[in-house]
Amino acid sequence: MNSIMTKAMVRRCRRFCSNLRQCRIPNKKLASPPITDEPFLLALSSKQKEQPVAAMGCPNEGCGYMAVTDQAAVWYLHPIRVRYQETDQMGIVFHGNYVTWFEIGRTELVRQLGMPYVQIEREGLLLPVVDLECKYVSPARYDDIVLICTTIEQFSPVRLSFRSEVRRIRQGEEYPAEWRGQRPPGELLVQGGTSHVWVNKEFRPSRLDKSLPELYALLKRVSKGNI
Repeated sequence: MNSIMTKAMVRRCRRFCSNLRQCRIPNKKLASPPITDEPFLLALSSKQKEQPVAAMGCPNEGCGYMAVTDQAAVWYLHPIRVRYQETDQMGIVFHGNYVTWFEIGRTELVRQLGMPYVQIEREGLLLPVVDLECKYVSPARYDDIVLICTTIEQFSPVRLSFRSEVRRIRQGEEYPAEWRGQRPPGELLVQGGTSHVWVNKEFRPSRLDKSLPELYALLKRVSKGNI
């Protein structure tokens, strides 16, 4: 993890911290928490307090924000072959299917960490999506082999964001399930990601470091590039 936060990381941190009324980075134009109709997000904005994490991220002691640099990124790769039913009348993969593939990538990432998502739900935790980004670069077609590439982009005790890419590889190419570095292998087709918050089954905010400390420790370890 780099010891210097980039400008982009600081901007993300200000958004991240301001949502929790917590950031103390000097900024006269710091935005107010966003208005939302979702009760669990309102509660998160006004009540949740972050605690420090023992890793490089926001310089504020009470923030808990962590951003994973490209150098420290660990990508989790999951290969699939495009099925006929996943294509549309234009002969390319229907755009909505990439969002499903993002979900598959997230699910396989936590499975690789040793804690399947079904186990997380059994512990009473849910991880709803609160933001989605998806940019289409090039289409995938029937029978293509693609890699769903997923990495943890940023996290805190109450929030978690993934970066996702879908990349095409050639027949016969094989890659390990874990890949270090800025770019995963293959031809980039789609890139984006999702942001989430941890809630309990009543959709009230829940602190991961208190509710499931084993998983929180795993996320911290991966964020520092340690598999």
